[in-house]
Amino acid sequence: MKNSIQVLLMVLFFVMTNEMVKAQCTNCGATTILATNPDISTAYGNNSALLNPRGVITTFSLKKKTIEGSSYIDEEWKEAKIVTVDNEVVPANARYNIEKDEIEVQIGLEMFVLEKKAIHRVYIGKMAFIPLPMVDEKTDEITKPYYELLSEGQIPLLLHHKSYIQEGKASTGMTEEIPSKRRVRTIYYVLEEDGNIPVKLGRNKKSILNLFGSKASEVEKYAKKNKLKFKKKEELSKIFSYYNSLFEEVDK
Repeated sequence: MKNSIQVLLMVLFFVMTNEMVKAQCTNCGATTILATNPDISTAYGNNSALLNPRGVITTFSLKKKTIEGSSYIDEEWKEAKIVTVDNEVVPANARYNIEKDEIEVQIGLEMFVLEKKAIHRVYIGKMAFIPLPMVDEKTDEITKPYYELLSEGQIPLLLHHKSYIQEGKASTGMTEEIPSKRRVRTIYYVLEEDGNIPVKLGRNKKSILNLFGSKASEVEKYAKKNKLKFKKKEELSKIFSYYNSLFEEVDK
């Protein structure tokens, strides 16, 4: 009897272990919770076409991480507002995956990815993202990544996030292993008047002020008065927002 119970326990352990391995996400190397499809039409109505199902939400990893760093600006799910191309506003919980250039949406225990062709912009927490064209400088291939919208108006200021891997070094016996790390490269873009493809922003003060034309002197005085630098994200955003505000006053 005792032997039979031991055999039964071993069989149950094998089955449970096998099922856990089957549930492992092949793309992310992490164990996932598999959930029954919720009634998406109830949550999103006619906007269910916005969602490309992934069917899983990552919970923890069975494998030892070989790459340090996150694929996300923020791994936490944030309250979000999705603005469609038809100008409908859809509430959601979302986060931005830099590595895959995807905005993930949480519904119950399942995860979905927004279809870019249906998106005008997405607000996640205090950040805003907008899909716009990008031309590859080497191949001329046109893609449509997400840009972070830092300032909008006469000349919108955009920031593109690109994930890359900084390769580590193996242990030599004399030195410890240096693990590979996931890094993020950011590049500023502007959307010039009547343009639909963002162009890279020059990173020196002179080239930025040249964009402002007849308003350059006024903007420079504002930056100097408020001790704003042209290098830091928050301060550069304030400079562009001030410039764009000058045209809001004219419109009024």
